[in-house]
Amino acid sequence: MYNSAVNIQTWISIVSAVVAIVSAVFAGLRTREASRARQAAERNAAAAEESAKTAREALEVGRRAWITVQPKIVHSDSSTSVPLRVELPLHNGGDTPGLNVRGDVRLSLWPCLPAELRFEDARDFGALGPKDRVMAVVNLDLDCRDDVERVPKKELFTYLWGRVRYRDVFGQEHETAWTYIHDRQSDQFLVWAGEQYNYST
Repeated sequence: MYNSAVNIQTWISIVSAVVAIVSAVFAGLRTREASRARQAAERNAAAAEESAKTAREALEVGRRAWITVQPKIVHSDSSTSVPLRVELPLHNGGDTPGLNVRGDVRLSLWPCLPAELRFEDARDFGALGPKDRVMAVVNLDLDCRDDVERVPKKELFTYLWGRVRYRDVFGQEHETAWTYIHDRQSDQFLVWAGEQYNYST
């Protein structure tokens, strides 16, 4: 009788242990599946956020302000054809305004282009509406009349250079910089140097 009670108790302990083990296994599986589901949800949320960010950036790029320039010679020296005054329309080709437009436009005689151009926000153009333009007029920086005479000798060259900075309606700051050299043969300004001197952000 005693042995039977012991056997029953042993079987109960074994069954309880098996049940505990099975329960632990199922709990572990549920935890692992829950962790996988959570990770999948986090990946999906991150992917959705990245997709929304990409769509937002594409919308901003497609609709933001883009300011470009196109120089026009107004007055030149009669004997040397050196530009003395240039008009530079700042054109916003975007679908939204450019805000706080400010910059620097210069017309200089140099033997070669400096390694670094120093800009100042010397002019305040205010806001520039979509598809709108504002005219910047710049006169030649002339220290000495004799400098003009050195241009035909190719001792000096005429450079039109500058930069504008502005903010778009999405709160992002942008810059447009340009450097042109005057070609006396065609009497046109040609884009000069590389991306260091000509860029748009």
